[in-house]
Amino acid sequence: MVVSYNKKTSEVKIISLLRDCYVPIEGHYSNKLGHALAYGGIGLYINTVNEILDLDIQHYIVLNFEGVEKVVDQLGGVDVTLTQKEVDYYKRMGYKYTAGVNHLNGEQALAHCRNRSLSGADFERTRRQRDVVEAIYKKAFSLGLTECVNVANTISKYLKMNIPLSTCIGIITDVFTVGGVELDAAAMPFEGTWEYGYAKPPGYTGSMSVVKIDIRANRQKVNEYIYG
Repeated sequence: MVVSYNKKTSEVKIISLLRDCYVPIEGHYSNKLGHALAYGGIGLYINTVNEILDLDIQHYIVLNFEGVEKVVDQLGGVDVTLTQKEVDYYKRMGYKYTAGVNHLNGEQALAHCRNRSLSGADFERTRRQRDVVEAIYKKAFSLGLTECVNVANTISKYLKMNIPLSTCIGIITDVFTVGGVELDAAAMPFEGTWEYGYAKPPGYTGSMSVVKIDIRANRQKVNEYIYG
């Protein structure tokens, strides 16, 4: 996800980047965006995102699967809205939910974030991830500044980031000072700028299923979305 926090307007913009987007990756021809992380780590991934979307991202936070569970459990669980189709699917996994708002623990929230088995595939999975992120924010804000700082200190060991923890705590304090922020979320590629297809990058013996995107159109939409 690309996250932008505008201190002047107290707005947070979140953009999920679908991992199957077929894009140029420096030194690796064109391939799925998610492969940039495997090829060259977070540095190559950020460089690839900056190049295709004309951004200047310098900071990152990486949260692994265990970290997601720990964050949610540290907050005492989060409230997430589930559809009837999601409820029916999770029933087969042993979870008992009802359509509407459900209180999820860390394990359940992670399972929801990883679900792309229903219609909509990765588009819907990224939507579920954004729903959980928003639920985490709402729960954290409801606990108050002191508890949020305590949570940040506790979960920091599950994070890999190049931002000082003190800076993160400063942002948390800013959010409480202004009375909270407005979250807005989207996904890249945007509607009407992509199509499913197949590609055969150099070195592959067969074709892979990819999301072919109009890079120029998405670059424009991302910048308009973030900067107005």
